Amino acid sequence: VSRYDWFRGEDIYDDFYVRIYPKITQFHKVLQSEAALIMMEWKQPNSENPTDPKTMVILDIGCGTGIAAAAFAKFGAGRIICLDQSAAMIRAARTKTLPSTTLSEAEKEVIEFRNHNAYSPSALNGGEVTHTYLVYFTIYYFHDMTTLFRNIAFWTRPGGKLAIEVVDKYRFEAIPDSSNPWIGVNPQRYKKERITKGTVEFDRFTYETEFNLYDPRAEFNETFRFKDGTVRRHKHELYMYDISKIVEMAAESGWKFDKSAELMPFGFPHAFILFFTRTSGQLPALEASG
Repeated sequence: VSRYDWFRGEDIYDDFYVRIYPKITQFHKVLQSEAALIMMEWKQPNSENPTDPKTMVILDIGCGTGIAAAAFAKFGAGRIICLDQSAAMIRAARTKTLPSTTLSEAEKEVIEFRNHNAYSPSALNGGEVTHTYLVYFTIYYFHDMTTLFRNIAFWTRPGGKLAIEVVDKYRFEAIPDSSNPWIGVNPQRYKKERITKGTVEFDRFTYETEFNLYDPRAEFNETFRFKDGTVRRHKHELYMYDISKIVEMAAESGWKFDKSAELMPFGFPHAFILFFTRTSGQLPALEASG
């Protein structure tokens, strides 16, 4: 191992990063709140024909350590398929997250993990799910969103639902909560210039972050400066298309836009959940990939 290591793409998500990921993002409670918001919308409790969660087969794309999936299981989902291309993330979800929850054994059994790439149509069977969600920044890791939306449409039964978390790329808080020195206060409110760099001290290392927007591309860089002098760096490559463009690409791939919901009440300003319904029309031809 060299003294200075760069990690990109899938290589970032090894056992080290997965272990410290929750401490960096501090996103557990927000993810649980977002899952509750999405489930409430999907259940349609105020409609004449509310949807029973037990009939839902939910796909979690980029499931990470399984926080949101555990919440959906607690809300009574009939089945949850968790898809992630990081074997380390799935390991952590199985061995760390699920055992630490209050889920019953029956609730845990509804969650299935698949170590697979969402670009590949063969990750699921056609019409296998009724609902799909992508939360946190998952959508922005896909440079080819058209293929992603087509795959999800192929996997989803007509009339099924899709929920995607997006942000206002010019205004969202560009540093993780762990880098915020003011607990319970958003420092961006008191700064005219956008805050794009952050630092936090951990026991074993100093953690530094930097966000750069090249529009529509973006990079989120992380640096770990260990006490022994070694340095590890991550470069997250993001594709932050305008929200209107994301809605347009979804519509071209079999998804009707229904509504959006703000996440400000859940502590994530300038972030939204977009809700879609799978149309019954014929889908564009799928192309096998990765």
